[in-house]
Parts: sequence; structure tokens; C-alpha cells
Amino acid sequence: MKLNRMLAIFLVLVMTLSLLVSCGGDEGTKESENNSTVQESTVEDTSDKTVEETASETEETVTNLKLPDGVDPDKYYKFVTFELPEGDPRQLVVEYMRTQAHVEWIAANDIKLKDDLGSWNVNLTYERGRTYHGMIYSNVNSSLHKFEEQIAENKGKFRSDATSWENITGVGCCSAILNAIQQVTNDVYGETANFIPNGKNTCRAIKLGDYTVKDGCIQTDEIVAENDQQVMYKSYALLDVGDVIVKRVNGAPHIRVVTEKATVVETNGRINPGRSYVKCIEQTNAFDKTRTDGVLTTWREDKLYTFTDLLDSKYLPVTLGVYETPETELPYLALNEEITPAILAKKTVVGSVSSNYPLKHVYISLYNSNGMVVEQEICSGFDDTFSVGLRSKVTNFFNDLKPGNYTFVVEAGIALGSAELCRVDFTVA
Repeated sequence: MKLNRMLAIFLVLVMTLSLLVSCGGDEGTKESENNSTVQESTVEDTSDKTVEETASETEETVTNLKLPDGVDPDKYYKFVTFELPEGDPRQLVVEYMRTQAHVEWIAANDIKLKDDLGSWNVNLTYERGRTYHGMIYSNVNSSLHKFEEQIAENKGKFRSDATSWENITGVGCCSAILNAIQQVTNDVYGETANFIPNGKNTCRAIKLGDYTVKDGCIQTDEIVAENDQQVMYKSYALLDVGDVIVKRVNGAPHIRVVTEKATVVETNGRINPGRSYVKCIEQTNAFDKTRTDGVLTTWREDKLYTFTDLLDSKYLPVTLGVYETPETELPYLALNEEITPAILAKKTVVGSVSSNYPLKHVYISLYNSNGMVVEQEICSGFDDTFSVGLRSKVTNFFNDLKPGNYTFVVEAGIALGSAELCRVDFTVA
């Protein structure tokens, strides 16, 4: 009897100790610290699987998209479609802004950009051998994949002989945001003024709040001056992830994307503008000197702006129609006519590149038999272009061609991606 009682007590003690260890008691914590190397090794061994699973999840795409009415792929020589990413469009816009801000590259040579633009200027120096983050500040309105392509071709380095923001691959404040928004819709395009909800803008930018805007007005200082401060503060309070704040004063524009829902603090029943704020991500024309982590970038990420800051700087809060009505059109790129060797031998081209999404670039290139570029026309800097005729772009393309074998290539891109639409070998006699 005593033996059975002692055995029972022993079993209870063993079970109690097991429970203590499994629930993370002190001894369990010490073991975890002592075995940290082993645990880290285990994490590393499974990280590849985790990355693959995450990638497959983030690569989910919208499947119920349709081509626009009247668009028949069979009527085009080359027709390429793209998928839209699956997910909350607000979050997708912010995530893409972050992706543009985080791309890392090394300057292959000294790059000095200087422009006097009247109401603001560009004065940026990228030093050879230094590491930078984010797409370059530029007026070329490039896609992220075109920027990354140039970095990959130079093994992580970016090279340019440009001296102006007008001719270097990159984005400005507005084109960066358009790149992000065009991941989820095709009807937000143009320039900063197009985001001002004045009844005549060309995109689905929607006034957020009860402030009033005169038809056609594109000066935000005038708009803010005509509205009560509390009306503006209440409008700022409605800002949510993916919304936009935009200003245009004396022709100087700027635009930001909101990264978090507005934080609103009230005092005696009224919004306290000095304590209420939003956080934003944006591309700018100057390096961020407030960073203490050594990162060199012209991008500002999760920067805090109080409602007082927004009002003083004459910003308007704006949201987008796609957040309420999801996109339904399947994105495409197309070349409408075949370009044959016989046509090229006559030193001309036919056809046009088109898309239902704003074009980012069209590269028309001519290679010799050794694969070297002998002629190239880069069509870029588009704000609201959906079609580009090829013949007018290559009027002097074939003038100095010597007899020999050549390859003619047309490559085009939208914010979602690029495609080669034509590659033709031909001979000049």
C-alpha cells in the first residue's frame, strides 16, 4: 500500500515538472538562451521554405479581370497581359511605395544632378562607390522594374552620365505615387495637379471631407484659404492608409501617401491640430539629413506631419475611387502590326504600341551582328500616354546604316511590368 502511494506521488511530481517546463518556466527560458545557436541554426534551415511560402502568398493575383470592351487580342500582332496583385488596394499602394524606397544600389560613377526649376530646384550628388536606397529623384517617370533592370545589368551598380533630373532613370514625388497606384488601377495618371479634386481632374481622385473647391482651381493655397480651419482639420482626420495629401502653391507641387490612419486628438470637443497627425511616405528632391542609421536616401518614410503642418503648407486630403470600386480591367501591352524584315530593309517601320494602362516607356533598339546597340530611341517621361506610334520615333534611325545584318527590337512597359513586343532580324544590302 505504501509502495503504491509513493509511486503515485512520484508520478504526480514528474507530471508537474513536465508542465512547468512546457509552459516556459524559468528553467525553460534559461535553456532557450543557452541553446540560442542551435535554435538560430534551425531557423536558418527553414527560412528558405518560409520565404517560398510567403512569396507564393504575396504573388496571388486578381482572377476576375476582363479586357476592355472592344479589345480583341487576335487583332494585334503581339498581345501581352499582366496580372494585378491580390490584396487590400490601400495596403498594396503603401507597400509598393516602400519597395521603391528600399531598392538598394551602388553608384558606379559620380552623378551630379542640377536643375533650377524656378519654384524649386534639384541639386543632388551621388558619389561613386557609395550605397544608396530608393529610386533616384527624376522627371523621367520610370517604372521600378526598369530601374532595377539597369542595376542588375551592372551587378548591383547604377551608372549614368546624366546631369539633369530630366534624363536619368527614376521618379519624382508624383510619378512614384502613380507607380504605386497603377499596381491596382489604370485610371489614376497625369501629374500632381490631376490629384486636386476640382471637378476637372483626369483621375479618380476624390475629395476627402467637406472642404469646398472651385471648379478648375489648381492652387491649393487658394482652396485652403476659402475653407474654415476646423473643416480642414476634420477632413485631415479622415485620412487612412493609402490616401494622398497634395499641394500646389505658386506652381510648386508636392504629394505624399499616408501610411497609417490619422491620429486625432481632441481638446474640449475640438480637434487639436498640433497634437493630431498623419504619417506619410514620399519621394523628395533632397537627401534625408535627419536619418541616423547611415542610409542615404531622398525618400521620407513614415514621416510625421501634424494637422498644423498640413494646413500651414496648404495640403488637401484626397482618396481614390479604386478603394471603393476595385479595378476590373485586365492590363495589357500590345503591338498592332507585324514589323517584317522586308519593311525594315526599306528603312522604315509600321505599327504602334498601346495599353489600357499608362505607358512608362518604349525602347526602340537596333543591334548589329555582334549584339552592340547602333541606334536606340528611348520614349519615356510619359504622364498620360496610352499609345505610341513607332514610325515618327525613328525618322533618322536608318540614315547611316551600313550594309550588314541587324536586329530590330521593340520593348515597352507599364507600371506592372515590361514586355518585348518585337524582335526581327533583317539585312541592309
